[in-house]
Amino acid sequence: MKTILLTIVAAIALTQTAQAEYRIGGDQTYTFLSCQGLENRPDRSVSVELTEGGIAGLTEMTVTFSSFGQVSTHKYIVTERRSKHIGGSTSYIGRGARLTVNYTTTPMQDGGLHAVLVRESRNARYMPIELSCHPMAQTM
Repeated sequence: MKTILLTIVAAIALTQTAQAEYRIGGDQTYTFLSCQGLENRPDRSVSVELTEGGIAGLTEMTVTFSSFGQVSTHKYIVTERRSKHIGGSTSYIGRGARLTVNYTTTPMQDGGLHAVLVRESRNARYMPIELSCHPMAQTM
């Protein structure tokens, strides 16, 4: 009877360990910042998500534009640059796009942070887009 009980306890312990290891993967990514345009309309909207993690630990910015039933998604590998000034903003800079977020100002009416997205092409620089960003809480 003791052997059976010991075997059951060991099996339960192994199962719990296997489940814990399954949740923490080397290629797991998570969203840490989600942004929406201030002037989103049904016929024109923009959203931005910043994710980090993966095997290489890179930060990726996904920009999605929707207009008149067409959706375009652009992905950028970005690096984080913080301002050296007290109360300065944090920029996420990639080839062709820059997202600047101010974590230190008073939140907007919807509770989001002030942010500006600027995209660039080979020929021109697009107009800056104002965003409201919400940090995402991570749970494990």
